Amino acid sequence: MEDEARMTPEESLSLIRQQEAATIHRLVPNPLFTYTPWGVSWLVGYGLFFLSYGLDGTPILPIPWGWALAVLLALQLLAFGVMFYGMTRSSLRVKGRSARKSAMFGMAWGISYPTAMAAASRFGPLLPPAEIGLFYTCLTLVLVAVLYMAGSAVWGDQRMFFLGAWTAVVVSAGAIAGPGIAWLLFSLLLGGAFITIGVLGRHRP
Repeated sequence: MEDEARMTPEESLSLIRQQEAATIHRLVPNPLFTYTPWGVSWLVGYGLFFLSYGLDGTPILPIPWGWALAVLLALQLLAFGVMFYGMTRSSLRVKGRSARKSAMFGMAWGISYPTAMAAASRFGPLLPPAEIGLFYTCLTLVLVAVLYMAGSAVWGDQRMFFLGAWTAVVVSAGAIAGPGIAWLLFSLLLGGAFITIGVLGRHRP
């Protein structure tokens, strides 16, 4: 009876994999919540910027710049809320050193963004009007790139490093290309990359 009750090696391996998947599902934030919302906000928001500005300052659609900015900010707030929900669901189950790492990483975002905006508010108005929006955008996206690469070093997450490095490359190209092309690059290449990584890396049953 004992021999019949024992699990075969295949059954044991299957059970181990099921338990591992269940642990990851409970303790690791779902990439669908942490990456995809930002990708959608950038795809739509910067896409509206591009349509409002065009390639050379000639609008493709009559979309007021203020409306496009309002949509981008609203989508980013929504993305932050979804990400916070996804991370909170997992972090509440994690204690000790990992919880402290997550808390410090979250504080790094909260400290760096106001600092960057304070510097931008001082130097941004010195730029030509057409360049101010690109300056603010590049500054915030550089923070995203640096913090994502730093986060990958903390948790060993290769996806975070890829997204951080990819963001840095795209921002560099956009800064060189200037307004218009930059909005198109940020919309398609950054928004598309974050959506793709989030969808492909989502937790599966």
